[in-house]
Amino acid sequence: MGAQEYRFSTRSGGDLLSVMQLRNAYTGELMSLDSATHNGKSVYITKNIADKLFKDEYAIGKEMMFRDSTKLNIVGVIENIKDRTDEQPNPILIRVSPEMYSISNWVSPVVYIRVKPGVSQKAFEERFRKEVAPTLQIGNFYFSKINSMKDVRKKYAIESGVDNTFRYKLALAGFALLCIFLGMVGTFWIRSNARRQEIGLMKAMGCSSMQIVKQFFVESWLLLTMAFIPALIAQFHIIHEMGFYLSINNPNMDYLHNHPIPHFLIVTIIIYLILLITVLIGTYIPIYKAACAIPAEALRDE
Repeated sequence: MGAQEYRFSTRSGGDLLSVMQLRNAYTGELMSLDSATHNGKSVYITKNIADKLFKDEYAIGKEMMFRDSTKLNIVGVIENIKDRTDEQPNPILIRVSPEMYSISNWVSPVVYIRVKPGVSQKAFEERFRKEVAPTLQIGNFYFSKINSMKDVRKKYAIESGVDNTFRYKLALAGFALLCIFLGMVGTFWIRSNARRQEIGLMKAMGCSSMQIVKQFFVESWLLLTMAFIPALIAQFHIIHEMGFYLSINNPNMDYLHNHPIPHFLIVTIIIYLILLITVLIGTYIPIYKAACAIPAEALRDE
């Protein structure tokens, strides 16, 4: 199975698991790094890996094969975690090495620091740069910069294209809704002008402006529903493909997104309501204006 590997080097007093607030998948308690695991042969795995390899068996203490047939001893099982906010929890392995490794001229070591609750982030950064940063230089290694996890996530979203993809889809959806809105305004503007006599006759017979608007609302609702039904039929193919993909990849079923039918129904209802609101607003503007006209003016050409 595929998994992401994170390998860390630890120093005196360092506790990666505690800093990251990782919890034991079996007990739910916060985990602490065991110094006996700093040998490169021990591994901490997430619950989704343990379930895949050992199902309901207790995974701690067992061995697993990794890449080049290296045997790793499982010393801890961590609750499933999201290493990226825009993704679902991936299978993750964490290995701790006693020494720094694989440092090239473009890879820099990263130090993680968790501040105590209530400590001002801005005050901490200012004091760190002033008092600690000047002392962080050993050989060719020196302090470069300090970033919050929020900034790190934002940078990754921009560099990986996630941020641009979200903006593109949002802009595309907004453009589609604008086109629908303008289309409905134009359509019912023409319909209201073509049916001025009918509207004037309804006004002369005592119908209020809102009663006339409600009648046209029903018409616009019927038009939307008639256009929406063929789109639903076309979506059945997507449901089928999604179900086939999920059956192969065996994703985390705790996420609604991985349940094709409920996910499809909820998204369909939301889209239908958004379109309905857009259509009704686009209908209201020209029809209300026509309904407010004086009956004599509407019947002038009758």
